[in-house]
Amino acid sequence: TSYGTPLMQRMSTYILGHGQYDDSFSIEDEQERFLGECGAGISEFIGVGDPRRVTAVEVWLFDKDDFVRTVTKVFVSEHAFNDPALRAKLEPKGDLVLIQPGAVAVLETNSLRLQARIVDVSYGTGPLPPNSYFDKLTIELAAWRKQPAAAGVAAPAVPAAVSAPHVAAPQQAAYFPPQPAPA
Repeated sequence: TSYGTPLMQRMSTYILGHGQYDDSFSIEDEQERFLGECGAGISEFIGVGDPRRVTAVEVWLFDKDDFVRTVTKVFVSEHAFNDPALRAKLEPKGDLVLIQPGAVAVLETNSLRLQARIVDVSYGTGPLPPNSYFDKLTIELAAWRKQPAAAGVAAPAVPAAVSAPHVAAPQQAAYFPPQPAPA
């Protein structure tokens, strides 16, 4: 889906063993006014030992105008997606999206839309279940302002809405008298 040119577009890459993965990016309008933030980070590990193996990554969207909540969705490995215990642990964090190239999660607040798209994913191989953790993962994060211009359009519509009941009122009045007659 194309929403036009994004306000912010970044690549976020996780690589097994390369430190803590927790990316965040500011979302600003054309005049560089802060609108919010988005990012991606580790949601869940699997197995034991170092390096820790990631089985789920969450993407999040914070809107400065909708500061009550931060919206999150969770990209999960094939193993986590199909494991009832892992699903139960992850589902409270946000909708689960099976990781595969091209998979998309769309996060929305009142005024912002974030599209997180899996550009590349490679699973690790080892003693853990197949397709349970990532060697490398690249997510494209792109953010748009939802069309608040529609709110500007709604303002002129208010006088039209105010004048509409005056037109509708005579129809309503003409409609009420026939109802008591059948009773």
